[in-house]
Amino acid sequence: MNQKLLKNNSVAHHPALRVIVVIILFILPATMVGVNSQAQTAAPGSTPFGADFVKILPDHGLDLMSQTEIRWANGSSVLWSLVEPNETDRQWTALSEFDQELANAQLLGAEPIVLVHSTPSWAQKLPGYSCGPIADDKLAAFGNFMFDLVNRYKDRVKYWEIWNEPDIDPDLVPPDSGFGCWGDQDDPYYGGGQFAAMLQVIYPRIKAADPQAQVLVGGLLLDCDPDRVCTLNPASRFLEGILVNGGASFFDGVAFHAYDYYTGVLGGYENSNWDSSSQTTGPVLSAKADFIRSVLGTYGASNKYLMASEVALVCSANCDINFENTKAYYIAQVYGAAYSKKLRAAMWYATYAKWKFTDLLFDPLTPTPGYYAFKFGAAKLAEAQFSRPLSPAVGVIGYEFTLPDRRTWLVWSLDGTDHTLVLTEVPLAVYDVDGDSILPSQTLVIGKEPYYIDLSPGFKLLLPDLFMKLVHLQNGDFEAGADTSGEPYYWDFVSGGAVGLATSLQAENPTVPYLDPLVPAGSYSALLGSSAYPCASGGVPLGYAAVEQTFDVPYVPDGQTLELRFDYIIYTQDGGSSDQFDRFEVYLTASGTTSLKYFDGRQDTEISCNVWHRIPASGWKTGVIDLISPEDYRGKSIKVSFQNWNRYDGYMNTFTYLDNVRLYDGD
Repeated sequence: MNQKLLKNNSVAHHPALRVIVVIILFILPATMVGVNSQAQTAAPGSTPFGADFVKILPDHGLDLMSQTEIRWANGSSVLWSLVEPNETDRQWTALSEFDQELANAQLLGAEPIVLVHSTPSWAQKLPGYSCGPIADDKLAAFGNFMFDLVNRYKDRVKYWEIWNEPDIDPDLVPPDSGFGCWGDQDDPYYGGGQFAAMLQVIYPRIKAADPQAQVLVGGLLLDCDPDRVCTLNPASRFLEGILVNGGASFFDGVAFHAYDYYTGVLGGYENSNWDSSSQTTGPVLSAKADFIRSVLGTYGASNKYLMASEVALVCSANCDINFENTKAYYIAQVYGAAYSKKLRAAMWYATYAKWKFTDLLFDPLTPTPGYYAFKFGAAKLAEAQFSRPLSPAVGVIGYEFTLPDRRTWLVWSLDGTDHTLVLTEVPLAVYDVDGDSILPSQTLVIGKEPYYIDLSPGFKLLLPDLFMKLVHLQNGDFEAGADTSGEPYYWDFVSGGAVGLATSLQAENPTVPYLDPLVPAGSYSALLGSSAYPCASGGVPLGYAAVEQTFDVPYVPDGQTLELRFDYIIYTQDGGSSDQFDRFEVYLTASGTTSLKYFDGRQDTEISCNVWHRIPASGWKTGVIDLISPEDYRGKSIKVSFQNWNRYDGYMNTFTYLDNVRLYDGD
C-alpha cells in the first residue's frame, strides 16, 4: 500500500474464511451480442467528481485536491445579509475572500457552484431568522440583488444554488443557522409554495443578467422518504410544493444532499429514513435521485437535471481504520451511482471540515484512504461514459463504463460475501479501490472492496441461463400487499392531470358495476380509478390514476425475446376514436425521455351513463411491450407507468384493474 493506510485484514481479505459462489461469464464476439449504451453527451464539468471545500482555500486542502481530476468545486458562498446589510447598500468588498476562492477554483480547472443564502434583517418574513423566507414585499429586492450579483460574476460563475437545505422548519434550527429554514410543518407541502414564489421573481432577473446562468433549487435535505417511511411527515414534499405552485419554469436543476451512516463494520452503512443500506440498495443517493425524478415526472418537469451538492459517509462512533476503509469503498460506489443516475455533479462533503469524520484529509492535511479512492476514481473514469448497471449474480452489483480503448467494470459484493467471477479471458488490468494493481486473472474474488476491471473493447457479457431469468420487476402480481402507506410494495401510486383519480389495492371481488369473480387475480390486484364516481355533471374527476415502478431491464443477446407483459381489465362508460377520451395507457421512461408504448379503450362512440363495457368481454387481456424493438431498453433503468385516464368531461367513468406484470424472455 506504500504510504497509504493499510487495509484491515478482515473476513473480506482472509482466504480461509471466504464463502465462494462461482459465476461463469461467457465472452462472445461483438457481432453476436450487442451492448446497449446509455452514454449521453457530457455535461459541463464532464464527470460528476466534485468536492465541497467549505472554503476553496489552501488551508482546506487546495494543494492536495489540485492533484486530482476534480471537475466541480463548491464551498464558496454569498451571504445576502453580508453584502446588503441595509436595503440597496451593497458592500461588495465583503466578497474579497469569495473572489479569491473563485480564482482558486479556476486554477483547479473546476466548475464552481455558488451557494446564495441568508436573508438580511430588513427582508425577513420571520423576524430574527436569517435562514428563513423572504418577506413578500422584499422578493423584488432579492431579485435586484441576484441580477447585480450574477451580472458581476457572469464570466466566472454559471451555477447558482439558491439556499442550503431550505426544507427545514425554522422551529428545528437556530435563527442564524447556515441551513434551513423555509419549511412549514403545518403545510402539506412543507412551505414549498413560498419558495416557488421567490423563484418566480428571481429567475427572470438572473437570466436577464446572464442567459447561460443555471439556477438550482437549493440543496434539499430530503430528510425522509415520505412515501414509504415517514408517511406522516411532509418535509420531503417541499419540492412537490414548488411544482404545485407553478415553480417548474423557474429553475434549471435540483440540488440535493445524500448522506449514509456507518454501521460500525467494514463496508457497512445505511440510511434508515430511506430504507437504504449497503446490503440492499447501495448509496442513498440512488434512492433520493429516483424519488426526485419521480416527483419531477409527475409534474411534467422531467427535463430538469440533478446535482448532489453534498454527499458523504458519516461516522459518529468507532471511527477507526475500518471506517476509513469503508469510506474509501463508499466513494467508489457513490460516484458509480452518480454516473448511473445521470447526475451532473456529486460534491463530496468535505475536503477538510472536521465534521463527523467525512473529510478526505486527516488533520493536518494528510490523505485518508478516501482521498486516494477519490483521486483514483476521478482519474480512472475521467473520460468514461456510463454504459449500464451490472448485476451478474445475486449479491454482486456494479456498473459498466465505456472508453475508447476499453470497457471498465466497477463491481463489489452487495451481500458482503465473497464471490468468484470466472472469466474466459484475462482482463487488461485490475485495480483495487485506491489504484493498487491486482494481478489480472480469469478468476477474481469480488468482496466488499470495489474493484475496477479493465476489459477489451469487444468484451460482451452473456449471462448463463440461470441469471437471465432473474426477475428484475418486483411484486408484479401485487401479492406482497400494501406497505404502511397503503401502496403496493416496490410500486408507487400516483394521481395526476387536472384533478387525479383514486388508486387502491383490490382484495375482494368487486360488485360494481357487477360481481366480477376474476378480480382480484390472487390475493390482490391494483385498481386504477374508482367505480364510485357518479355519471353526472362534474361527478368524475378528470385526470389519471397510475401505478409505477423503476427497474433495471436485464440484458439478453440479440435474437432473443424480451417483453414486458401485463394483464388488465377495463370497465368504461366512455368511448371514442381519439386520445381525447378515456382509456388505459402505458408509458416507459428511460434516460429522461417518456414514451407512450401501449393503450386500449373502447372505440365506439355510442355511450351511455347506464351501460358499462368490459374490455375484454371475459377473462383478462394481456398487453405486450417489446423491450428490444423498435427501442432497445436492454441494460437500461426504466420506469413503467400504468395509467387509467378520464378525459373530456365529468360524466363518463372508466377504471382499470391491473395484475401479473412480468418480464418475458421467450420461455
